[in-house]
Amino acid sequence: ELPKKFTPALKKRVSKDYQTFFPEFGSIKPLNFEKRIGCFLFSIYMDIGSDREYYTPFYSVHNLSRAVEGISATLRQRLQTSRNTPDFLQLRWHDKNYRNAGTRMREQAYLPLEGPISLHQVIELYKNYLKTPYPSRSSFCVEDPAMICAWAGRDDLAKECLEWGYETFKTWSEGMQKQEGGLDVWYDRMQKIIADPDALRRITKEQVALKKLDKIPYQDFPDAVYKEAK
Repeated sequence: ELPKKFTPALKKRVSKDYQTFFPEFGSIKPLNFEKRIGCFLFSIYMDIGSDREYYTPFYSVHNLSRAVEGISATLRQRLQTSRNTPDFLQLRWHDKNYRNAGTRMREQAYLPLEGPISLHQVIELYKNYLKTPYPSRSSFCVEDPAMICAWAGRDDLAKECLEWGYETFKTWSEGMQKQEGGLDVWYDRMQKIIADPDALRRITKEQVALKKLDKIPYQDFPDAVYKEAK
């Protein structure tokens, strides 16, 4: 039985236990695990409760070809219990429960934790996420697939994704569209962004350096035209 509340030492201890379940992921800080595929960051992290007595595992993704502060938790999905309810794991019983939780985290991951991840898998992930009952919608959800495909040199897929993004965004509230200047303004801006893959690649390199992700395990998309020189 562990102490009830998290300390820096206990964060490291819990991270070490879970690392064995994610051998192809690195970690830039305790309780966070990351893997980079091109400009796409796939993350698994433990969100600590306000009382520091429990934690909840999440999956999320981030588009590194976008210049933003921090790492966005786009497509955030929480680990579920066997009853399909959000899981809250008490630190106190970590030693007893983490193996079961780690196994479920592997089973419920919405992308492969090992081996290659393709552009097509990423595109389908975004599309499927927005079909879930209560997705956390943001413009990132309809922009990322086109930007990621453009970064990868797949102009054909980037254009297809932008058309999907447009048709999807069109069904969202007028208020959300106004935040982006309106649907047509958004579409014109996105056309310019995906037409300049060199800019997306430059931003990605800058973001990797700023966020200290250069030591995180890296792989290219197998179906990309552009492969990042290593």
